[in-house]
Amino acid sequence: MNLEWIYLLIGSLILWKIAIPLKQRSPHQEAARLSIIIPARNEEDNLPNLLSSLQSESANFYEVIVVDDHSEDGTADIAESYGAKVIKTPPLPPGWFGKSWACWNGAKEAAGDLFMFLDADTTIEPGGLRNIIFTQQKNGGAMTIQPYHKIASAYENLSGMFNLIAVMGMGSFHILSRWIPPAGAFGQCFICTRQDYEKVGGHRAISNEILEHMKLGKVFLKHGIPLRNYIGKHAVSMRMYPESVKELTQGWSKSFASGAGATNRLLLLLIIFWISGGVSSAFSLLELNGSSGIETANILLLYGLYCIQILFMLKTIGNFSWATALFFPLLTLFFISVFAHSVVSTFLTKKVAWKGRSISLAKKKGR
Repeated sequence: MNLEWIYLLIGSLILWKIAIPLKQRSPHQEAARLSIIIPARNEEDNLPNLLSSLQSESANFYEVIVVDDHSEDGTADIAESYGAKVIKTPPLPPGWFGKSWACWNGAKEAAGDLFMFLDADTTIEPGGLRNIIFTQQKNGGAMTIQPYHKIASAYENLSGMFNLIAVMGMGSFHILSRWIPPAGAFGQCFICTRQDYEKVGGHRAISNEILEHMKLGKVFLKHGIPLRNYIGKHAVSMRMYPESVKELTQGWSKSFASGAGATNRLLLLLIIFWISGGVSSAFSLLELNGSSGIETANILLLYGLYCIQILFMLKTIGNFSWATALFFPLLTLFFISVFAHSVVSTFLTKKVAWKGRSISLAKKKGR
């Protein structure tokens, strides 16, 4: 058997079973008081979608807190117009990254028993908040969700391979996930009780981490608090980097190499095998001329199965185009290029740019 066929199988084992939040069956179940904390920096374009989606879910939360992280646009005004409580963050102190600082300040002002840290570029689906709360209360512990990725412009399909590998790398959905804890938490939607948040030290415990969600998840696990990760289909969705290809490239560059470094080494190796198998199947298409009938059928079958596998995976995590799967080698090339840039930024120059800030990764060593 060619190695490419084994690598194809590995991909299925890595994403063996994807979990989504449970549907609440009893509408009369009493829920904990939920505080929704939204860190926001220059989010005037995203906040209306999120806050309007929350208005129809008002019966399911106690308060919405928007933490204005020194925005230079109308973020605060928009948040107030939707009835959210707006908090201005104090100046960023040494040893902190912006998002963790915003979340920490929001949590200090929150009055609920249950916290949900929610990115501003997400949207709550109808009935989604009720299902999220039900799932957390049923299972206990911490719960994080990778929002279902909604594509509106063709170029946004370029995020396909990044999203797919990020979900794979979390180690939450492979065939042994029932017995092996995840690598960390998803960052866009994090739910936990106030009691557990205070027990682990909250975002103060990971103040100097650019991958705050990965580290926060590990802190919860270290304290013996269960952590479960989900995909947000029918619960919470997102549209990532809607401005331009430049924004998309910059967004994925800022942290992807760090994320790879935090992934379990064996799982990372298996993901590399899976990627290399797909690339190899694409290169085999160049050898069709002169191949025998059996060889041609084998090459086309392998490439076709990779396309089908990737399409199935992508449709589970977002509404990606079928063409994204058909031309996955081009997406893989784009992924490799951006990943290489991320490696240079993370480990050589130690600087990344995001939301109008130049973030120095070198300061992490100073703590």
